[in-house]
Amino acid sequence: MDMENKEEQFNKLARLRANTLNYEDRDKVLDAMLRIGSYDQLARLRANTLNYEDRDKILDAMLKSTHNNEKAKSYSGAKYSAQKQYDVFIAHASEDKDFATPLAKSLKQNEFAVWYDDFVLKLGDSLQREIDRGLANSRYGIVILSHNFFNKHWPQKELDGLAAKENLGRNIILPIWRNITQKEVAYYSPTLAGLKAAPSRKGIVAITKMIADVISI
Repeated sequence: MDMENKEEQFNKLARLRANTLNYEDRDKVLDAMLRIGSYDQLARLRANTLNYEDRDKILDAMLKSTHNNEKAKSYSGAKYSAQKQYDVFIAHASEDKDFATPLAKSLKQNEFAVWYDDFVLKLGDSLQREIDRGLANSRYGIVILSHNFFNKHWPQKELDGLAAKENLGRNIILPIWRNITQKEVAYYSPTLAGLKAAPSRKGIVAITKMIADVISI
């Protein structure tokens, strides 16, 4: 089954499960979804699943997927070793580039490898593919939280990818609050509001040092 057909089949099963009330039948549909779902699909499914037993099943499938990916990488030899690795991935809304770009440049000047769309993406690149690659190969994710961020589609997808990595047991999300309060962040995401964040008013130099103190460990 090719990727397009898998995506279509997964979405059909998701709709079927949403409209199925019987627990045993929902469980059977979930098992079918787990057999064909990609890592990103499973991460989104887990984020929207309330039942703890189902969440555990989805997490098991995600861990298995990660294990298989690592196994595949180990066989790829020089191709894998040549893959660019990044210290940080910067997730932001385009309206916040006046802050995100100076921060990315400051981190780069401090000799950190930075995945930032303006640095990495070239004409004709697949946005989804390059973002997925950047997320997979970054040690930490800087998330510039603002009202613009929470109202945009792509930044939310990037955050989902970082959250999926955090579910595997390591804290990697480094939040920055831009023109937004903790109470306002909590309105959008109580989980993110509970993380220690750097207010953008501290300035690029101070925030660069705060990030460096974390990612240099």
